[in-house]
Amino acid sequence: MKSFLSKRFFAFALAMLVTCIMPMNAFAASETEQYLLENANVTYDIATEEVTYEDVIYVASDTEQVNSESANLSETQEARANGDWGTIDNTTGSPYRNICWVKSTFSNGEVMYGSGVLVDFDVMLTSGELAYSHNNGGWATQIEVVPGKKGNSNPLGTAFATTMTTNNSWINNRSWNWALVDLNNSFSTYQLYTSYTNPSDMLLKNIVEYVYPNNSNQFYSETFIINATDTKINHYAAINGTGGAIIDSSNARLVGIDTGYTVVPMNGESEYRESVRINGDLYNRIRAHCGN
Repeated sequence: MKSFLSKRFFAFALAMLVTCIMPMNAFAASETEQYLLENANVTYDIATEEVTYEDVIYVASDTEQVNSESANLSETQEARANGDWGTIDNTTGSPYRNICWVKSTFSNGEVMYGSGVLVDFDVMLTSGELAYSHNNGGWATQIEVVPGKKGNSNPLGTAFATTMTTNNSWINNRSWNWALVDLNNSFSTYQLYTSYTNPSDMLLKNIVEYVYPNNSNQFYSETFIINATDTKINHYAAINGTGGAIIDSSNARLVGIDTGYTVVPMNGESEYRESVRINGDLYNRIRAHCGN
């Protein structure tokens, strides 16, 4: 009898142990699997420091890479590659008022300056680097945003980030370098954006990059696209900086965001900038986030 009770107690204890452990492991595994989804949206709340994940199915478009070798550029294209550039005097005009001066502060005390662009009245698209920095401890602890800043003047006002959304590809692999930043202030303006289905449609298109290159004055740089893939566009730029807005000259629509990276070809050709292309996937994520 004693032996029978001992066996029953052991079986009961084992069952309770399995009952307690299995849901914890299942929850942890589920959370881990979600975290490892390559293109999942990852959102950070600055006030609560809470990180949440959202599974988003990646919609690939035409992945064909097209390019124009600088050695074969015509004289007209060479002029476009080294096009006009300078400062913006009236930053309250369009699209200049949508371009943001950005100051990101990180947990290690480091400060990064860059640019962004309003894609809704209270949402900014920028480089992932300004929201999550691998070299500065991860998520920014504060992001100050000033659209249309000119020197010491902030004609449209100032806002601060409340939440930031990027993706696991950026956090885990330092690729797909973009972030959407929700702001605590709503502005009466935002930049229209678009997506080309095929990267090949973007080859040699005239663009203008609007950027705050580590100072409080907004610059523009006229050039054109020399490379295009599903997620990237490459272009020359006389003035550039992290988070600069890439705007299609033909329709005044935002088509990309400068990652802050300069590529120096090994074959001696001219260096160029790398930007994130607003492909169909990113376009849909922006729309879903902003509701516009």
